[in-house]
Amino acid sequence: MSDDSSTDRPVNGYGGQSERKTEKYNGKHHRDTNVTAGIDEGHTVGAGRLAAVPLEELIYHANEQRRKYDMHSIKSGGKARNRWFKFFDNDFGPQHPDNVLIESNNPNARLTQAENEQIAARAEFEADKADARRRLRTASWGMMFYLITTDVIGPFNAPYAFSTVGFVGGILLYLTFGVAAYYSSFLVLNLYLRVDSDRYPVQSYGELMECFFGVWGNYIVSIVQVVQILFVVGSNVIANAQSMTELTQPHGPLCFVVSIIIWTAIGFIISVPFRSLAKLSFLASFNVFINLIIIFISMGFIAHSAPNYYSASQAYGFKPPYAPVELSATGVGALSNQVNGAMNMVFGWSGIMIFVEFMNEMRKPFEFVKSFTFAEMLVFCVYIVYGCYVYGLQGQYTLPVAFQGVSKYSWQSVGNGLSLWTYTMASVTYLNIAVKVLYWFIFGNLFRGPPLMSKMGFIYWTVLQLAAWIISFIIGTAIPQVQTIQALVGAACLLQFSYTWPPLMQLAYDVYADASKGDGVWHPLNGPAYRDSWRSLSRWRRGLFTGKVWFKAINFLYFLAALATCGLGIWGSVLTIQSTFAHSPATSFGCNAPV
Repeated sequence: MSDDSSTDRPVNGYGGQSERKTEKYNGKHHRDTNVTAGIDEGHTVGAGRLAAVPLEELIYHANEQRRKYDMHSIKSGGKARNRWFKFFDNDFGPQHPDNVLIESNNPNARLTQAENEQIAARAEFEADKADARRRLRTASWGMMFYLITTDVIGPFNAPYAFSTVGFVGGILLYLTFGVAAYYSSFLVLNLYLRVDSDRYPVQSYGELMECFFGVWGNYIVSIVQVVQILFVVGSNVIANAQSMTELTQPHGPLCFVVSIIIWTAIGFIISVPFRSLAKLSFLASFNVFINLIIIFISMGFIAHSAPNYYSASQAYGFKPPYAPVELSATGVGALSNQVNGAMNMVFGWSGIMIFVEFMNEMRKPFEFVKSFTFAEMLVFCVYIVYGCYVYGLQGQYTLPVAFQGVSKYSWQSVGNGLSLWTYTMASVTYLNIAVKVLYWFIFGNLFRGPPLMSKMGFIYWTVLQLAAWIISFIIGTAIPQVQTIQALVGAACLLQFSYTWPPLMQLAYDVYADASKGDGVWHPLNGPAYRDSWRSLSRWRRGLFTGKVWFKAINFLYFLAALATCGLGIWGSVLTIQSTFAHSPATSFGCNAPV
């Protein structure tokens, strides 16, 4: 393959995207107003909006955005930049004093007065959209902390996970998943800050993937994200219906499907008024405290109560006389059951799936490191303590929803009643993101729709919310088992957002950056000066085998390990679903509750 710069170069320094990107450098403003319709108010966008912009330009404007953050932070008495950010530094283009993509170079000082005036005039063209976007960014890192801990389903499935893998396996797996998720969180935040700006906002996980893998990357991620959220909400609706069925037990248990319908309707009514995460965060903040109350109360109840043998027999097929509580340091039962339990652990780190959407609404997204650090520390400590404690007292009789494992009905009712709010708000938070992704896709890509924050946008928002809750209801009634549906969704979808895609995107960024170091100096007016294309081996050699090769290798191995875990998880969860339905009284679209 040739190493020269030929005229048939298909890409602008990175793969999978067409030469039409270079058309923007013909002396006039290039943006297609149809693509950007609605950004000024409702963030209505279209897939392909960022793929139509060279990665170098995204980085150029993101550098400018971070300089604004730094100036604001210094004026407020803070520091210019988080130290962790420098670890991931990998500038685009050659090490040349005129390279404006290198952050340490002052870009304005490297351009002539006429060039600076031309760039300023071009920026003024979209100043109104940028100002509107800044006005919509109102959330603080504290609000995001509450939303992260709200969106996590809760520690109530942690004891079940321990019952399948044992004490040692549970602690080690939670620690492994937790450390890996914390690393992934840094990767997502780093990549977001590298490419996001007021001029080219990155508003969803799919758009972040689009920056590196084109429009199809956005399509794939957005579809998986919406499917994932719908299954999570279906799982939450099952949990609420299960709690409500037990609360009505003394008067004759309510039909399980009716319970699901009731909580689907309640969730829809709460969801509709909130189009902004900042407004939703106040209600969601109560979840943290209610979950902690349920944990402490149920720990006290479980310490003074025998296991709920009846519910355990309904869920697992135990027959009287019941054996004493059995504990294990390692895995218990079939391998598929242990894998199923491990996949339930992934839900502890489910927030990464909507981190980009959270950062998109923050005034200072670089402070998001505080949000996920405190949130993930809290999650890890609570899951380990609660999981070990409940499993240590209930052993093989541990239920998928742990606070339902007490034998005294009045004690069960306390946990069931309080959890109704927490599961509902977690569902509302998730669907807020899912419906926004759907809205941006439908009205920004397929049709020219109204801005989300407009009156007509509210009508469409309501219709999409209704459709999403109906689909979640169908999912909940079709697979009425909390632990099995969580394991399947965790393996097939959630694991990708938390573990598979972050290292893949970081690897792509580093390959693009190191390959670009052999190009000419990029110019904000004249565009790229590529020496070769991705059809040339020379570009692949620079991208893969120069720079921090060890860092690329780590991310590549991390990516492969996540893929292998995904395949193992899907296999284990499918087998467990088959086994669970064979022993459970619950049926699809039936009145019998699973416990």
